[in-house]
Amino acid sequence: MWVGRFFFQQCVLERRVGTDAYGGNTYGIPTTIRVRWFNEVTVLRTETDREVTSDAHISTESVIRAGDRITDEDGRKREVVVVRLNRNTRGEFSHFVGYLA
Repeated sequence: MWVGRFFFQQCVLERRVGTDAYGGNTYGIPTTIRVRWFNEVTVLRTETDREVTSDAHISTESVIRAGDRITDEDGRKREVVVVRLNRNTRGEFSHFVGYLA
């Protein structure tokens, strides 16, 4: 099954490219990506074993990484805190799931 047909919503992705002199994140050029948006609260652990509460997550075929920034349709900016790779029934990569905080 082609999972991309379910990604009928859009959001703006800004890739984290580094940090500035004050320790803040710097981002690249904003691009619009196709996603499926889910508004649900999830408690999870980051790669550094920090516990975070995510109030939404997105599914997308676009490459996303922890630290990237997502802007939703209402203009709210959220950080991608955890990214998981979903697989299809054959064990092949299907899409990314990014948890937002």
